[in-house]
Amino acid sequence: MNAPEASPRLDEMPSAPGPARAHLDAELARLRAIVRRATAEDSGEAERGPLDLTALQDAIRQQVDAADSAGLRLPLVQLARTFHLSRLDLDLLLLALAPLLDPSFGETYASLLGDPRRTYPTVDSARTLLAPVLGDAGDLIEAFHPEAPLLRWELLAMEGVRDTVSSDLYLRPFFIDLEILHFIMASDHPGPFAEGLALVAPEVPEDYRLGSAAVRALGTLCERLKEGVPQGFRFAVEVHGPAVGEALPWLAAATGTLGLQLFSLEAGRLLEGTTPPERRARRITRTLALERGALVLRGADRCFAEDAPAGARRVFAEVLGELPFVYLLLEKPLSAGRRRTLPEALRSLEVELGLPGPEERAQALTQTLGALAVPVDPDLDPAALADAFNLTGMQLRDAVLAAHERARTRPRGGGRISRQDLVAGAFAQTEHRLGQLARRIEPGSTWEDLVLPESSVRQLRLLCVHRQQRRHVLEQWGFGEKVLYGGGTHALFSGPPGTGKTMAARIIAGALGLPLFAVDLASVVSKYIGETEKSLGQVFDEAARSNAILFFDEADALFAKRTEVKGSHDRYANLETGYLLQRMEQHEGITLLASNMRDNLDAAFARRLSFIIDFPFPDVGRRRQLLDKFVPRAAPVDGGVDWHYLAEKLELSGGSLRNVVLDAAFQAVDRGTSIDMRALLSAARREYGKLGRAFLPGDFQEYAELLTESPER
Repeated sequence: MNAPEASPRLDEMPSAPGPARAHLDAELARLRAIVRRATAEDSGEAERGPLDLTALQDAIRQQVDAADSAGLRLPLVQLARTFHLSRLDLDLLLLALAPLLDPSFGETYASLLGDPRRTYPTVDSARTLLAPVLGDAGDLIEAFHPEAPLLRWELLAMEGVRDTVSSDLYLRPFFIDLEILHFIMASDHPGPFAEGLALVAPEVPEDYRLGSAAVRALGTLCERLKEGVPQGFRFAVEVHGPAVGEALPWLAAATGTLGLQLFSLEAGRLLEGTTPPERRARRITRTLALERGALVLRGADRCFAEDAPAGARRVFAEVLGELPFVYLLLEKPLSAGRRRTLPEALRSLEVELGLPGPEERAQALTQTLGALAVPVDPDLDPAALADAFNLTGMQLRDAVLAAHERARTRPRGGGRISRQDLVAGAFAQTEHRLGQLARRIEPGSTWEDLVLPESSVRQLRLLCVHRQQRRHVLEQWGFGEKVLYGGGTHALFSGPPGTGKTMAARIIAGALGLPLFAVDLASVVSKYIGETEKSLGQVFDEAARSNAILFFDEADALFAKRTEVKGSHDRYANLETGYLLQRMEQHEGITLLASNMRDNLDAAFARRLSFIIDFPFPDVGRRRQLLDKFVPRAAPVDGGVDWHYLAEKLELSGGSLRNVVLDAAFQAVDRGTSIDMRALLSAARREYGKLGRAFLPGDFQEYAELLTESPER
């Protein structure tokens, strides 16, 4: 058979601490005396009289008593007590361990088996070697039963015996488990923990800020566990919230107050692998029992998913049933239905780990920037940035480090951290999947590029003020207690195509330093019942994580009026509208809706909008301004171009006028001339055709000869 794992060489093994090694040496001395008597009897050379182990056993007992009095851990004793091992079980464990520490044991085994390569014990050789202290051979068979401690907890490995006890049991060799070997040899050595368990360090970094509310919640949890665990209660501790991904050091510190170490395990390890579920559960609980450990299960949502394998559910239930408490790290709180799938004996505790408050975030940014001792732009306001980005303490620290790296590698600026550096660093910290459901739009343009009525521009600027000062008004002035819905900012941009709605969204994103995502309606809207709501829920969730501005172009396709229910289609369409209304009012970020048909929007949305901003079709004066803005200074323009004439005659939106100017520029460069009236009128005729509108030469009689000539070369 194949050994479970390669045995380490003696000189590679870590040495156990003093008392633990002294106890192990005493146990090996006792075993050596038993084996010598057994091999002497087998050869007919043994002296008459019983084997006297009194002195050796007294020395072992004294060592155990001294360790108990001093509060020291003796690994062999802890193994015996944790798994209720008999004296025979312990002797069998020592037989498997002994040849790794003393080659003479391996030579003895090889001699008994008649093969110099077989330096490991078998059940039959164990019966011979332990004969002086073995009362009944039946005890040996019982010790190797699959449900007896040695094999149930895999302290020893023996191929095939976990399934059945067959007649060839005596021929089978047995080996000590590698994790158990490390545990015995070095009580402070982490060793190869089973099934992916990882020890969590309880040290919390000095610049690690979880947030005062979250720290208080963990303190309350710790008190609940201190009261309940000694009384025999078992707990499933549901830990969720924005800062859940950074909770491990804090949970380890809280667990340490109970005298336990904390081990983390990715939930996927329970759902994968070929090891039988019961065996996986036992190996996990074995490690935790040996190391006085508690378990934190990362990504525990997967264990409650409908498609989770049944075997994984059994592992999950068995692990929960064996331990006094398990932390379940969740993206969202468990629903009542999913909570009922937990073992009945478990009590549920819930802990929400929220973000640090705005003042805490501003303080964290200021302190981290100060610790770097690098130059910072004088207009950089940590309080404003902390308010704009809802980040955890660790994300804030990493955002500053990313901003520093960005500034340091910039060709100009001397490594000075700018506001743009910090915005980029902050956005890089948010884990989001918006790119799958929305399109990133880079901020661009300036307020001066907007050609709108003054009232519309004022409202756009006021929208930015709402966002920048929301904490001051809602929290410091107390208006948050009066707001019926969420504290988000939601605006409708109403106007025909090409009037600057997308440009305004880009300007707002640049002014606030926030990422802008245009929601891809094709990837969101689904003909299948419930899928649209699911996709939109993901959009809002990811926008909250990434602090992104959501831009819904042609929003009337999603936010249309609810209709009278005449069939199932109407009913589900109304459900979608109601769901969107609920999610938008709960969203604390910025939602921008662009619509060409304002009257088609549901009235319930209009009541919950912070702004309704008109983007009217440009009149002659604004068309003249737009044409001026669309022509760069470096572009060669013929002096005969009559811009006022074009603004008066071309009844086009800003977007279409931009297309006309750009098309004319390409015609001019192709002909090798400057941009002239002929190129502009030719481009205008093409733009009218794209829009399905008639371009009548009679309307341009002053330049009729240019319209009859072909601009093509």
